[in-house]
Amino acid sequence: MVNRLISITHGDITIDGKSIRSLGLTELRRGIGYVFQQIGLFPHMTVESNIGSVPRLLGWSKTRIHDRARELLELVGLDPDGDLKRYPGEFSGGQQQRIGVARAMAADPQIMLMDEPFGAIDPIARDRLQNDFLRLHRQVRKTVIFVTHDIDEALKMGDKIAIMRDGHLVQLATADELLASPADEFVARFVGEDRGLKRLRVRSCSDLELDPPAPGDLPLVSSDTSLHTALSSMLAEGLTQINVSGEDGQPVGSVHFDAIARLVAPTDGSGSAQVPPAAESGTR
Repeated sequence: MVNRLISITHGDITIDGKSIRSLGLTELRRGIGYVFQQIGLFPHMTVESNIGSVPRLLGWSKTRIHDRARELLELVGLDPDGDLKRYPGEFSGGQQQRIGVARAMAADPQIMLMDEPFGAIDPIARDRLQNDFLRLHRQVRKTVIFVTHDIDEALKMGDKIAIMRDGHLVQLATADELLASPADEFVARFVGEDRGLKRLRVRSCSDLELDPPAPGDLPLVSSDTSLHTALSSMLAEGLTQINVSGEDGQPVGSVHFDAIARLVAPTDGSGSAQVPPAAESGTR
């Protein structure tokens, strides 16, 4: 519906306040970048030609297309000197998907539509591609509609997550809101019974009010470390507390197991988390 391959029957979709109904089909579709699960690179065309496919339709010069292809290949972590003249079949699946992302961004579209873009990639390459795309998105801000059936991928990638069921929008929320307050039983089952633990993946140490740095030779994590990773470090060392570093690498505070437990604990109805008092003990 966003690119009008399917007509809207009710309501509207707007881009910068303009209804997509008011835009010409060619104008609308050339202003959108596409990344698909099957990638869809043209096998008979070089990487440079693949990336330049939409810019050529827009009348860009060869020099401008060449410069843009080099810029984007470097941005997605490939070698602009060695890879521009190679063909898609010479690359791994993960590398081809990087080229697909570069092609989608070539004409600097307002919107990117990504349909299960990493679904056909092996788990290790998939995790790397997700991280690379998040890094890329921080550098080049875009509106991205990302379709996935993998809830863990959605929680990792999405600023807002829309849960659909039988053509209806069941819930639209941030990852933390979705995990903390599922709209109904369907959403609760969909996000999984371990949603309390999943919340720790989408929250970081900076989300907590830090205690003073703890004495002793405790593990040190940065403030942007996920609470899941912080808790894992505690458990691996048999600790209940871990220190948090600032930009200079020095401890600026600490996170205690109880603070993490309070974050995911159910409330008593007044908004106060119900967590048993901690036993009298040291940090181990």
